[in-house]
Amino acid sequence: HLWTCPYILPEFSPLNTFKTLLSALRTNCLDKFISASSLSPLPESFVVDFMTLDCWKCDPPSFSCLRLARGLILISLTEFLENYFSPFTIWSIFDTLLHDFHFDFYVQIWLCRSIFFHHWESAQGITKKMKSSAFGPSSILCPSSNIPLDSSTPSLATVSLDFWVS
Repeated sequence: HLWTCPYILPEFSPLNTFKTLLSALRTNCLDKFISASSLSPLPESFVVDFMTLDCWKCDPPSFSCLRLARGLILISLTEFLENYFSPFTIWSIFDTLLHDFHFDFYVQIWLCRSIFFHHWESAQGITKKMKSSAFGPSSILCPSSNIPLDSSTPSLATVSLDFWVS
């Protein structure tokens, strides 16, 4: 859900970042598989068939694309590749590439969003004590309608503290 949501600043859109990362993963996988086939040439249709697999469709993201993003190597993908490569070759290629993809995904999407969320919490006056309360922040503070908005601290979103989800 995180990378498919619309975002306030399009240039920092998690969906655009996700598309870029997925495209790089697809290209890197394709390059590695083509290199691995140097002894046995692949048919001309390999590249087109590989590029059109459902797991690469990310606008909007297909279910198999989302599963791949979660680290699941899909049966449809492996069945396609097993027509040309040994399971060992497939796993050895995906092992490093998926690790790199998930590291980039973490740094470029999750980490950034976590930092933005932390700043949003600070702008809303949400403290660690409030978050650890079993009753949420509205039981600790006065109603959110009485909380003055600080115009010097820009908020990434405007959500009332009454809508706190624990």
